Amino acid sequence: MTSPSIYCLHLEDWDHLDERIGALHSAVDYVAVGMDLHMEHPRESLERIRCRGLRAYAHFLYYDIEEVVVQAARGLVDLGYDAFDVHAFCGAATISRTCAVAGEQAEQAGRVAPVVIGCALLPSQLDLPWRADQNSGDPEELTSRLAEGAVSAGADGVLVPHQVADRVAAVVPSDKLLIAYANPSQTSLPVQGRGQFYDWHLDTLWATPEGIGLVQSRRP
Repeated sequence: MTSPSIYCLHLEDWDHLDERIGALHSAVDYVAVGMDLHMEHPRESLERIRCRGLRAYAHFLYYDIEEVVVQAARGLVDLGYDAFDVHAFCGAATISRTCAVAGEQAEQAGRVAPVVIGCALLPSQLDLPWRADQNSGDPEELTSRLAEGAVSAGADGVLVPHQVADRVAAVVPSDKLLIAYANPSQTSLPVQGRGQFYDWHLDTLWATPEGIGLVQSRRP
């Protein structure tokens, strides 16, 4: 899967979850369930995704001390998640250990190791006044550096704002995933092999029939 389509749901009831997954089942590869349903009913929410032939993605952006991130990864593997992300700010050591632990945990359970994605930067972070000692005030440079560090540490790919995806592509090897937060004004995938991440939390368009139609039309 070179250009996965990921849809992040933020719902509080099963009827809306089933309705949305039903509308999207042929247009996406992974579904990320919002925190409300997941925290209360983790196994049932996963089963509802799987019964549609989709993979489950945890978009919780773990970013904490190393042991917390690693323990969270173990829990996600035990539940049966197919993919999850960590924030690249965790650092190379934490990402490397998290990938290793997730792989070992999956092997012990007799399952395929989950895909681990490093979120290099959130769209909301692009306009932050980054300190000069971090990246000379250039969010594109910072995103590229974080992305390169994440894949070098063993992450299977990176998630980045669409505004910087072209520049980040230069540092992401061809065997790694490059996933961009979806741009509503974009009519097609601009770069071969780039995945799309549709997040209701960032743009409510993706919750409307128009948005669903746009997701379906972009299917590679």
